[in-house]
Amino acid sequence: MTTSQSKSNVHRWIPKSQILLLVVVSLMAVINSAVLGYDASMIGGILNLPSYNDYFELTTATIGLNGASMWMGEIICVLTIMQWSTDKLGRKVSILIGTVITIIGIGIQSGAQNIAMFVVGRIILGFGAALGNTAAPTLIAELSPAKYRGILVGGYFTCFQVGALVASGVTYASRNASGTWSWRIPSIVQGAPSVASLILLTFCPESPHWLIMNNREEEAVEILCIVENCDAVSAKQISRKIAILGQESTNSSANVWKTLLLRRENWCRLFILITQSFINEFGGSSISNYYSLFLDQAGVTNYTQKLQVGIVMSAWSVVLAAFGAYAFDIIGRKKSALISLTGMIICNFIIGGMIKAFEGTDNHSGSYATIFFFFMFNGFYAFTFTPLSCLYSAELFPYSTRVAGQTFYKFWNEGLGLAAQFVSPFGLDNLGWKFFMVIAGYSVIFIPIIYYMWVETKGVPIEEVEKLFQRPKAVDAEASDPESVAEMEKESVVVGGLSECK
Repeated sequence: MTTSQSKSNVHRWIPKSQILLLVVVSLMAVINSAVLGYDASMIGGILNLPSYNDYFELTTATIGLNGASMWMGEIICVLTIMQWSTDKLGRKVSILIGTVITIIGIGIQSGAQNIAMFVVGRIILGFGAALGNTAAPTLIAELSPAKYRGILVGGYFTCFQVGALVASGVTYASRNASGTWSWRIPSIVQGAPSVASLILLTFCPESPHWLIMNNREEEAVEILCIVENCDAVSAKQISRKIAILGQESTNSSANVWKTLLLRRENWCRLFILITQSFINEFGGSSISNYYSLFLDQAGVTNYTQKLQVGIVMSAWSVVLAAFGAYAFDIIGRKKSALISLTGMIICNFIIGGMIKAFEGTDNHSGSYATIFFFFMFNGFYAFTFTPLSCLYSAELFPYSTRVAGQTFYKFWNEGLGLAAQFVSPFGLDNLGWKFFMVIAGYSVIFIPIIYYMWVETKGVPIEEVEKLFQRPKAVDAEASDPESVAEMEKESVVVGGLSECK
C-alpha cells in the first residue's frame, strides 16, 4: 500500500499510482527514443526517392555523409556536455534540454536548401538526441523496481523500431507529393515524438537517486513510496541505502573519469560496453540504413517496392524487439545475446551466399529468399541488441559513475556507428556479397566474449549490481572483519525490505 503522508514535495501533476507513474515515465522516454528509429528509417527511406537524390545530387560519399552527420552531433554531445548535464542538472532537465535542441535540428533539416544546411541540421539533431537518450534510460533505470527494470529500460530502445515503422509509413505515404515535399514531409513529422515527449515530461518526477545525492531526500522518499509501492518506513530504508552506497562511491570517485578508467572492477564493465558497441554497429545492423543499396543487389529496384519492404521490415522489428525486452527478465541478458548473435552470423553467411548466386539474374525466388534472410537477420538483432542498447549501460555502474559509464558507452557506440555509416555504402558497392561474409566471419569472436565476460543482471536490484563485479578476495577480506559482517547483515535487512515492497 502507499503512504498516506502528504506528498507536498512532489508536484501535484505527478501520478500517485505505481503503475500509472511507471507507464507515464516509460511513455515519455520511449517516445523520445522513437526519434532515433524514425531518423534511421527515414534516411534509408528517402534514399529511395528520386526527388531527394536529384535535389541534393547525391553521390556515394554524400549518402554516407547524410547518414553520418547525426552521429557526428551525438559524438560532439558525448565529448562536451552529456555527462556534466545529466549529473549536475539532473536527468529530467537534461531530457528537456536535449528535446528542445532536437526540435531545432529537425526544423533546420526540414527546411534545408542545400546539402550543407541539411547536414548542419542533422548534426544539431544528433546533439540533442544524444543528450536525451542518455538521461532518459538513466531516469527509467533509477525509477524502476528490479522486477520491472529489464522490460522497462529494455522497452525504452524498443521504441526505436516503433519510430522506424512510423517513418516507413510516412515516407511511403508522401512518396508522390509534389516537388521536394516527398522528403520534407517525413522530416517535419520527425518532430512529433519530441513534442509528445515534452508534454509527458511535465508528469514525470526526477530520479530519486539524483534527488538523494543532491540533498532532496524528502522528495525522493515520497517518489520511492510510489515507485516501490511501499510505506514511508520502507521507502526511508531504501533511501538510506541509496545514500550510503552513493556516498561511498562518490567518496571513492573524486575524479569520476579517473575512477571509471583506472579502477580494476570497472575494466570488465568497460570491456562489456566496448564489445556491445562493436556488435551494435559492426554486426551488420548499419546495412539496414542502406537497405536500398542492398535491395538493388538482391534484384529489387522499384522504389515503391523498396518502401514497402521498409514498412514490413520495421513492423517485424518492432514485434521482435518487444518480445526481446520482455524476455530479458525471463531468460536473461546473456542468453538472449548469445541466441541473437548466433542467428545474425548464420543469416549473414546465407545472405552473402545468396547474393553471390542470384545477383544479376532473373531468379525472383532467389531474390525473395535473400530478402527473407535479411528479415531474419533484423529480427535476431532486434530481439536482443535493440532493447539491450540502453539497458546494459544504465544498470552496470554504481551511482557515481553511472552517467560517466553511459557517456563512455555512447562515445564508443556513436564513434563506431559513425564509422559504420561511411563504411557500409562503400562496402556494399565495392565488396558486394563478400561484405556480408566478412561481417559474419569476425562476429564469431564475440560469442565466447559474451559467454565468458558478460555478466547476468536479471533480477538484481540496481543498487546491488556492484556486487557482481567485486573481486572475491576483497569480499572474503570484508567478510572476515566482524564489523563488516555486522554491516553486511544490516544491509541485507534493507535489501530484503526493498524486495518486499510490493
